[in-house]
Amino acid sequence: MKNMSNQRGSTALMVIIIVLLLIIIGGGAYYLFMKKDTTSDASKTSATPSETTTSEETTGNTNTNTVSNQKSAQLINVLDGQGTGTAVHKTVNGKYVLTITTQNLPKSESGKQYVGWIEKKIPFSQIKVGALDKEKDGVFAVEFTSDTDYSLWRFVYVTIENEKDSVTAPTGPKVLDGNWL
Repeated sequence: MKNMSNQRGSTALMVIIIVLLLIIIGGGAYYLFMKKDTTSDASKTSATPSETTTSEETTGNTNTNTVSNQKSAQLINVLDGQGTGTAVHKTVNGKYVLTITTQNLPKSESGKQYVGWIEKKIPFSQIKVGALDKEKDGVFAVEFTSDTDYSLWRFVYVTIENEKDSVTAPTGPKVLDGNWL
């Protein structure tokens, strides 16, 4: 009887060890997936070049900008089906640049504004990239520039917020949602 009890204990211990190993391996794989190199992501996006050099002439001066890691994300309307958008992030001369542009988005209600956000899940964090300015009917846009590289932040969205509030986290409903997965 004692021998059978020892076998059950050994079997239970082996099952626990196997389950723990599977959890550790699965967690490691998930971590590697979330931390994958942006250069591998750029290779998946054939519509945008991974590195280009542009020249801009301003009053006779030539400025050369090095653009790298450019990726686009389509923003889908998740609120009422009205409007879409595009988010493009890239590195320009070592600075992170994000541009959010919408199409066919209705004018926001009085006292409200559209606000852009980027987010990462692990560890969870959100950054307000700014209020979208109305350029013409249905077209709103914002450009965010930072010395910090946010290219591994995978999620981008637009919410409706009160104009007077200086929110640091979204409080209003999501209107547009997308990602760079």
